[in-house]
Amino acid sequence: MPMITQLQKIPKLLLPIVIVYGIAFGWSLVSELIPFVMGFFGVVGDTTDIPRSFNLLFLYGEAIGIIGMAIYYRGDRLILPFPRRHAIRDYALGLVFGLLMFSIIWSIINMLGGYQVFVAFDGSHLFWLVLFFFGYAIQSMFEELLCRGYIMGHWLKRHQVTLAVLLNAVFFSFLHIANPGFDIYAASGLFLFAIAMSQFRLLTGNIWLCGAFHAMWNFAEGPIFGTAVSGLAGEKLVLESLPTTTSQPLSGGLFGLEGSIVSNIVHLLLVILLGIILVWQKRRTQLALSAN
Repeated sequence: MPMITQLQKIPKLLLPIVIVYGIAFGWSLVSELIPFVMGFFGVVGDTTDIPRSFNLLFLYGEAIGIIGMAIYYRGDRLILPFPRRHAIRDYALGLVFGLLMFSIIWSIINMLGGYQVFVAFDGSHLFWLVLFFFGYAIQSMFEELLCRGYIMGHWLKRHQVTLAVLLNAVFFSFLHIANPGFDIYAASGLFLFAIAMSQFRLLTGNIWLCGAFHAMWNFAEGPIFGTAVSGLAGEKLVLESLPTTTSQPLSGGLFGLEGSIVSNIVHLLLVILLGIILVWQKRRTQLALSAN
C-alpha cells in the first residue's frame, strides 16, 4: 500500500523531480569539465580512438564532481553517505562482490559461445592496471554519489523510499542513453544494476559498498576481461573478449555485457535476493523494537 501511495503522488511531484534531475545533470556536466575543455580546444577529436592517457585523464577528472559535491553538501549525511564506520570492510566486500558478479555473467556468456577470448597481458600493463583501477574507482564513485547519494538522499529525506530507488535508477539509465549500442536491453540492464546498488545503500546505510562494486564492475569490464564498457571502448590489459555474434541478447552487442539478457537475468535475481534480505532486515528491526 505505501508503494502505491507514493507512486500516486508522482504527478504532484513532477516539478520537484525535474528540479532534482536538473541539478543532478548539472553536477554530471561539472564532472565532465576536462573532456569538455579538451574538446572545445580541439585536443580530442575522434572519440572512438582516444589515447590511453586521455582515457585516464577523463576518469580522474571526475574527481572534480566528487570534490564539488563534497564541499557543497558538506555535513549532509543523506547526500554524502560516507560514514567511517565499516568503510574499509564495506569497500572490500564491494570489490569482491563486483568481481564475482561480473565473472559469473562473463563466464556464462562465454560458455554459450558469445566471446572469442585472447590473452592481451604483458608486464608493462601492470602499471596501467593500477592507474585504471583508481581511475574507475573515482569515476564510479562519482556516479554513485550523484545517483545513490544526491538523488536518492533527496527523496530519503522526505521518507519516500520507493521514489528514492526508482528515480535514481531512471536517471542512472538516462546518463548512458547517448552511448553506442544503447537499446531496451541496455536500458533494462542499467536500471536493474541501479536498483541493486540502491538496495546496497539501504542495507549498509552508505555508498562504500555500491561504489566499490561499481568500480570493480567497470574495471573488470574493460581492463581485465576486455569488453566494451557501457558502449565505450575499454582498455584490454589482461584479456580481450571479442563477441562472436552480433546478437544483442547474448553478448550485449556494441553496448557490451550489460546489454545482454544473461546480465539482465542475473541482475534481476540479485535484485530479488537483496529485496528479500531488506524485508527480513526490516522485520527483524520491527521485532526488536516491539520487544523493547
